Amino acid sequence: MVTPNRESTTSTRKQIGASKPVPERADAAADSVSPAPGGPPSSLEIDLPDLEAAVDVEIVTENLNATQAIYFAYQLEEMRIFQVIERIVDLFGNGLLPLAGGAGRDDLLRYKNGAAERMTEGERRDLYMRVFGAPGGNASSTANLDFGELWLRFISAVSSFARQLDADPLLRNSAQMAVSQEQVRKAGRDLAANLSRHGNGVACFAVKQLRTILEFSEIMQFAELRNAFGARDMWQVIDHVNTQYLGGAGNLHRRREQRLAGAVIMRWITQNVHRLTGLGAPLIWTGQIVEPQKSLASVADSQIVSPTDWDLVNACEQWLAGNGPEEESADQYSQPIESPSVSTWPIDLPQVARELLRGLE
Repeated sequence: MVTPNRESTTSTRKQIGASKPVPERADAAADSVSPAPGGPPSSLEIDLPDLEAAVDVEIVTENLNATQAIYFAYQLEEMRIFQVIERIVDLFGNGLLPLAGGAGRDDLLRYKNGAAERMTEGERRDLYMRVFGAPGGNASSTANLDFGELWLRFISAVSSFARQLDADPLLRNSAQMAVSQEQVRKAGRDLAANLSRHGNGVACFAVKQLRTILEFSEIMQFAELRNAFGARDMWQVIDHVNTQYLGGAGNLHRRREQRLAGAVIMRWITQNVHRLTGLGAPLIWTGQIVEPQKSLASVADSQIVSPTDWDLVNACEQWLAGNGPEEESADQYSQPIESPSVSTWPIDLPQVARELLRGLE
């Protein structure tokens, strides 16, 4: 038997690869596993390839920014804010809303004439279903069925972790913590990956939603319009129109708290992707939780704009207090599970999660 030398082996490899080109870095890796000329086999050095460098990033910050805006709009949708402004415009168009000439009338006319540029309620509901799995969308639309459980798991993990820090320092140091930093990190990373995947390509819709909200907010700045409803601020106008024309106000206070808490949580996730995807460094700085007075955000930094870890914990506690499961269920949801599949088709929620989420409606 004739043993081919290295040159013939290299030539053979090039001939085989002639019909199917091999990347240059693969050739370099193959050459690097050969020992130095005349050296013993023990001198062999192998440089392991970085397989993670070829993997697509699963958390895209731009997608998270879009889902944050859409979540904000979804909470306002639950307050019927879009129906409220439509009813105000109808009242104005029918001469039932006495307003003198001025900027308020101009803004209402501008809003009415721009209806074709805004999303319809059906389109908005389809968007909420796609991104958050919210009910009310078209049955043929693909819903994000994983979001509800992943959301509960993350905020429950944050809440449970923070409650452990409230224990006596001696007990905290001697007892094993039921929820660790890495468990919270995994829950947050799973949630961020889910939002990033389902938030792909929705930035244009988020812009439309925010534009509508800003237009409504600007309209509500006119005291003459608020006075027409006997209201002092925008929220009283929403409450009045809901009660008088839309069949009931609903729980606006709870929705407002949920909107604020959810916005803080999503903003924190968006700003801390590097901490969610990293290893080793703490995800939540315990000093901010144990001694929050040392880390309070400045007056110029709103908790929605730049939330601290302390703001995150407060938002999670606030959300759970008004919407979440009982304490025993929250502890259960704080425990880690296998990360959901990132396949194209969403995975159905377990029956227990469906029952829990149905109770939150």
